[in-house]
Amino acid sequence: MQERMRRMMEFRDKIRMHNGTINVEDRNITIRELSEDRKEIIAGKINARTGLNLTSDDIGNGTLGSILSAYLSNGRKAEIKFLPDRASKIALARLRAKCADDNCSVELKEVGTGNKTRIAYVVETTKDSSVFWIFKNKMVVKAQVDAETGEIISIQKPWWAFLAKEKDEAEDENGNADISSCTIDTECNAGFSCYNVTPRGPITGIKGSIENPGLCYNSTIIATIV
Repeated sequence: MQERMRRMMEFRDKIRMHNGTINVEDRNITIRELSEDRKEIIAGKINARTGLNLTSDDIGNGTLGSILSAYLSNGRKAEIKFLPDRASKIALARLRAKCADDNCSVELKEVGTGNKTRIAYVVETTKDSSVFWIFKNKMVVKAQVDAETGEIISIQKPWWAFLAKEKDEAEDENGNADISSCTIDTECNAGFSCYNVTPRGPITGIKGSIENPGLCYNSTIIATIV
């Protein structure tokens, strides 16, 4: 426990010394202290709030950046391999929704109990919907994304969702491509694949990556091209 407290204090001093900036995954992110026990992780345009105890481990004496982790209640130290912007893309692709400042929140927290406790992002946003395909209503939707694996843990929608038609924000007018960018297939909705350059005849195409993000394309249509 003393070692854990020491590392947490060192991490707090480290982010204060660098005005909240820390290099993770070879990119700079910001960690802002909101209060004694609340922080905000800012990656790209996405802010994720958390009450977890954060720490970091330097790679190559810090020359190669740091590994960001959080201590869980069961004593395990969980690595935050997926930063808020990447995790939110995975969630929004599955929810087929968008994340605007006025309708979206991202929280990094513990989910599960005992040995099944893990660290996850809870992404909450709203979608336009038509109940009985007639009455317009805002639908609150949530997705949990495992911060270590990028796996979708759960999807939550209101009980009346089966009575409504949701307005999907991710597809284009033909239902072929996701407007949001992606770096791997798992960031796409089911039935879609991530491509930076789509296949064309004998050209196999180039998959999306962190260096060269792509878009999510309907796998059925891609198969007909190949």
